[in-house]
Amino acid sequence: MNNDEILGKAYDARLMRRLLAYLRPYWRQVAVAIAAITVGAMVSLAQPYLLKVAIDRHVATRQLEGLAGLAVLYCALLAAAFAGSTCIPQTTSLTMTNSPLLLLPQTIASTPRDPSRSPYQPSYPCS
Repeated sequence: MNNDEILGKAYDARLMRRLLAYLRPYWRQVAVAIAAITVGAMVSLAQPYLLKVAIDRHVATRQLEGLAGLAVLYCALLAAAFAGSTCIPQTTSLTMTNSPLLLLPQTIASTPRDPSRSPYQPSYPCS
């Protein structure tokens, strides 16, 4: 395989399967993040439609009744889009990355050490 073939290959299914194996313990967080991103995208698509409705039905015809309700709905959609596209995915990714770090002290404490070594002496040879 030459360099052009390696660089031209955009998707490697074998590599993707290996990476997905690391996500298996966090499948719930991944599902929540994907669902939140999907909902955030759909809500973002609803915002221009609400503006169209507001302009066509209320502003253009000078019937301002109901415009306040559309404004409240628009603000709620803005908040939902922000939560769906930013807050929830970031929170779930932080949870996935920090969970193993929280278990690290327990893992280190449960690892048997050689009693003849100092606790401050590295277990690997220094050069």
